[in-house]
Amino acid sequence: MGETLLLNVDWDFNRICEIFFEMQDFDGFVKKLDERKDIVLLHDVLEQPWGQRGIRFYDLDNHLIEVGESMKAVVERFQANGMSIEHVAEKMDVTKADVYRMLEK
Repeated sequence: MGETLLLNVDWDFNRICEIFFEMQDFDGFVKKLDERKDIVLLHDVLEQPWGQRGIRFYDLDNHLIEVGESMKAVVERFQANGMSIEHVAEKMDVTKADVYRMLEK
């Protein structure tokens, strides 16, 4: 993954918002992002306690962007790794019905 360069960011505290996107193909997005040498990362890929992975970076206009794995993709990744619906629900701290709803999206 690209180098994290916090010291090279021109901080503009008038920009106090973050734009968030979810991606079904999160790994593909991260691969494309890593090919860009003009993007400054706030941090590399992090996994939240509920399993969703995300990355934050600054775009070319110095806006903070967060891209996260879609919740459907999280459930599918867990299932591909052998987790049952019950285990997925426990890991994500949601009901089994919630997990099934995520898979429908």
